[in-house]
Amino acid sequence: ALRWHLLLLVQCTRFTQTDDHNEHVFLRSVHACEIVFYLVRWIACRATLTVTARESDAAFWLDQLATCAALLNGIFHMLKTLSPQQFMSFREATGAASAVQSINFHLMEIAVYGYDPRKTEVFDRLSHLRELNDPPFRHHRSLREVVLGVSDPKLTAAFAKVERILLTWRGRHYGFGRLYLPDDIKGSGGTEGAGYLKRFVDKNVLLSGEQGQMNAR
Repeated sequence: ALRWHLLLLVQCTRFTQTDDHNEHVFLRSVHACEIVFYLVRWIACRATLTVTARESDAAFWLDQLATCAALLNGIFHMLKTLSPQQFMSFREATGAASAVQSINFHLMEIAVYGYDPRKTEVFDRLSHLRELNDPPFRHHRSLREVVLGVSDPKLTAAFAKVERILLTWRGRHYGFGRLYLPDDIKGSGGTEGAGYLKRFVDKNVLLSGEQGQMNAR
């Protein structure tokens, strides 16, 4: 059964727009990231529910979260086996498709960090993301907010490990944009490319807002 499921998964990653083998590498990297985005969100939500209930369970889920988040860096390492020239050989065929459109990615970030008001315009522009500007997403109590709220050194350290891993991934994504998309080339889906990615590497700008929400409670 597992072999059949894996074969089916492979078949579902073959809907390329070109005959270029390099596009397969790119698409499968994107699909793998989508799976990890979902997994990280699911675990982050589990961890959030257990932080104030059972510290041992929360520590377990945070450890699992770090392990799963690290997969993103492994996927990116594989993606960078493509040279900029190989990437550009099929990029035009991707049309209006964009990683920015991934609802799994944005839901993952909301689960881990909370709503990011810097993305309001992005969500408004894409119809399937528009609902992320509304409750309960805008007011979601993130994993980071809950962990910082209990002030438990063990859990804070465990979350810091998760954050380092995700920060590395965001930095690599930005670096990929700088290397693979020259300044005169727009990012996928019409975004500004590396400039867009750079704005969201730092998540600490959200802390003041989270602290204000905590104080208001």
